Amino acid sequence: MLRSLYALRSALQRAAQASALEGALQQLQRAGLVSLARAGGWGQAPTRCSWYQQQQRHASEDLQVSHAAEQLPEPYYHKIVDHTLDDLLERLEYFVEELDYLDADVEYSQGVLTLRLGDLGTYVINKQTPNRQIWMSSPVSGPVRYDWGFGKWVYHRDGHDLHTRLRHELKQLTGQDLELNPCLACGKLNTCQISSSLPPSRDVPIMRSSQLDAERLDDELTSMLREQLLRCATWVLKPGLLARLQPELTLLLDLLVFRFSVWEGRPLPGMALMNLRYRNEAAVGPAARPAVTTSSSSSSSHAVCPGGGRSGVEGPGLSAAQRVLYCLGAVALRYGWARLGHHAAAQHWGDASSLGVGGWRRRAWGLMRQAESAYRLASLANFLAFLRSGRYRSLLERLLRARLVYQQPSAARAISFEYLNRQLVWSELSELLLFLLPLLNVKAIKRMLRSHLPRLPLLGGAAASRLPGSGGGAAAAGGGADSRQPCGICNAAEVLQPWAAVPCGHQFCYYCLRSHCLADPQYSCPLCLSRVEAMQRAAVPAGAASSSSGKDGGGSGDNDVG
Repeated sequence: MLRSLYALRSALQRAAQASALEGALQQLQRAGLVSLARAGGWGQAPTRCSWYQQQQRHASEDLQVSHAAEQLPEPYYHKIVDHTLDDLLERLEYFVEELDYLDADVEYSQGVLTLRLGDLGTYVINKQTPNRQIWMSSPVSGPVRYDWGFGKWVYHRDGHDLHTRLRHELKQLTGQDLELNPCLACGKLNTCQISSSLPPSRDVPIMRSSQLDAERLDDELTSMLREQLLRCATWVLKPGLLARLQPELTLLLDLLVFRFSVWEGRPLPGMALMNLRYRNEAAVGPAARPAVTTSSSSSSSHAVCPGGGRSGVEGPGLSAAQRVLYCLGAVALRYGWARLGHHAAAQHWGDASSLGVGGWRRRAWGLMRQAESAYRLASLANFLAFLRSGRYRSLLERLLRARLVYQQPSAARAISFEYLNRQLVWSELSELLLFLLPLLNVKAIKRMLRSHLPRLPLLGGAAASRLPGSGGGAAAAGGGADSRQPCGICNAAEVLQPWAAVPCGHQFCYYCLRSHCLADPQYSCPLCLSRVEAMQRAAVPAGAASSSSGKDGGGSGDNDVG
């Protein structure tokens, strides 16, 4: 009688939960479900050979299961884990009632399911929300972490699921079989029901800025590599030969980038930084969606919705034909056009006569210019269409139907604005300085600083003798100029044409003193900081009159007002 009541209660609870969880569970199913026959051998004792085969079999599923668990949304996680633990509680309660152990007990509280088997040990099964996992502590296998993947809770190291392992261990410990089926416990659907139960995928908009940034990053990276390649080629090739072979070197670089990115089914470096990849849009039509979602290819497995279902960005990568056409359009056609342009410019097709033998060259040059204009107009129209729909940023992508979609549907868009902020700050400061510097009188600022700052005794004896109070200035003004004293402005060892500043009388080169007085009407003497009101020719000593008369060509009484 008691067994009948337990069975009736379990049936009623499963019927009540089925209607509430049906929609969530259907969205959490993966497109490529593993058949239940694969779990048939998990209940056997693992031998050396079978363990190695299991590791090889589940190595490809390891990354997909752990990645799906990391991306599992928290509401879906709570729904599926609560349903799993409630179902385990019901079945374990029925299992404990059938045992002959008096101290066997099972309880469930705050997300922790505890099964006590007396001397045989204790099982603790609890949910770990931060990791989106279920942890089980077993007296047989120890602590194990299970991730949600392929419609059940799977230990990604060996591929064993929670229910099959628990059933096998309890049978070994107690000798009694427990009816635990991951298909029933986790709400896993049959493979034949996937195409009809999964909701239609939605069209996820891809950020236009991310697509354009990816293109800009790819162009910058290619230009940097091209610059380095040409720099290395300068050590091998002559300058004239290097200029002629530049299109071939660019072709080699483009082929290498294409070979190790698009041809391998991988995104370009800029696309990878922006979490983008190419998807064959022709294979993701309404008629092909069920076939695409049930495929387990590597191109679509990393873009499924966490826990199963459709994210809107799943789909296969470019086909072999699309990749070949992409190489022809992005690499070969670009090289051919560049080589044709170099040849036409070298042969002066544009300057050829339209009559006679060179007429075809002039017509070919005109056709090339018309083709370039038509391509620019088509690119402009395609860019406007791209801004409106967010698809196909180039004509080649539109012709091949190669659309950029997110590589990981729930990956955060990590953007660092540190470099951008630093560039903006320095750019604004430089523009401000470029605007203010022409308005500032630098010489007046220097003069003000010199007048307010204390002077340091850094001058030599000759210059210090001419400072105010030393008597050197008056002696120079009255007794004549000494050409052996250095100029106070340019520090020349010998002043060939000495002129004195008025009223301080310090002597400088004529060119130095005159140019500074013309540039700054408020110019002050650099030795005594007094304003230079005028300048006059310094008196020549008697001993140096014969040697300097030919150079000066005049008397010593000429005045020049600054």
